[in-house]
Amino acid sequence: GSGSQERYSLCVLEHAGSGEKGLQAAGVAFDRACMLAAYQNTLKQSPPDLESKEFFHLLTEFEKEKISDPDEMSALLREADIDILGDTPIYEISDGYNSFQVTLQQVMNAFSPIDTELRSILSVMKKRSEDRGLTIDQVLVVGGFGQYPLVQDTIYNALQITPSDSRWSSFTPSDRFYAIAYGASLLAQDKVQTIEPYPHTLGILTRRIINGKPKTSN
Repeated sequence: GSGSQERYSLCVLEHAGSGEKGLQAAGVAFDRACMLAAYQNTLKQSPPDLESKEFFHLLTEFEKEKISDPDEMSALLREADIDILGDTPIYEISDGYNSFQVTLQQVMNAFSPIDTELRSILSVMKKRSEDRGLTIDQVLVVGGFGQYPLVQDTIYNALQITPSDSRWSSFTPSDRFYAIAYGASLLAQDKVQTIEPYPHTLGILTRRIINGKPKTSN
């Protein structure tokens, strides 16, 4: 009728996030593992403080480098022979004093635990969708790390689809990065109803500053 609004229902099949300890922080964990390996390989020691401004600067620069040329990097990550090119630097980050090179092998090592967890989560989602008689007719991947070639390859393999599959949707950059904010807005306006048939736990992440240093607890 006049003035009526359509309300959508969203069935949540999996809650994979576990705060900073789970897949929710996969992109951050990947960046940190890559830069930590490069730091140790270059200076032969671990960073003095992973929470320092200096190390945070390296993470920021690595993230910029990581997304600077996705097409070229996609070809390298997907086609390179790791046994032959494992020691090949594919990223180079500078802090103004030292140059840190991240090799293909280090990238693969950093992604390995993320790949394992992501496959497990996608397997659960796939089974639950089948149990409820649902079919996957469209795949929308949001967030910056969701556009990384290795992440996309894991999704392709787990769901048995290809990049040319009509179910795989390409978002614009603004759609990808602001999807969570858009979703929160729709929920706030009561335009989307969430249905959560599977039990899950919630936690609260808090930060305390002790002697000038942040302490995180759940």
